[in-house]
Amino acid sequence: MTDFTPYFGGYGLHTTHGRTLPAATGIKIANRALTVIAAGGDGDGYGIGIGHLIHACRRNIDVTYIVMDNGVYGNTKEQTAPTSQLGCASSSTP
Repeated sequence: MTDFTPYFGGYGLHTTHGRTLPAATGIKIANRALTVIAAGGDGDGYGIGIGHLIHACRRNIDVTYIVMDNGVYGNTKEQTAPTSQLGCASSSTP
């Protein structure tokens, strides 16, 4: 995934795959004056991190979450993800 922090002129934090929203939530709770923008891929947000997405929505904390839908898990050699097209052939599903 590309780091988009330089485009916003802010600080950045890289987290473990699927844990983007818990980190963003913690940062926002620690300093509510900050503008917090979290970014992840579709596998991160809708696969391994879906539980965190649901809880973040339930908590309703002022965090912007940008999901880049590339249709695969980008960190695992393009393994199919929740948004992969039906019949998608990848390195993990030939």
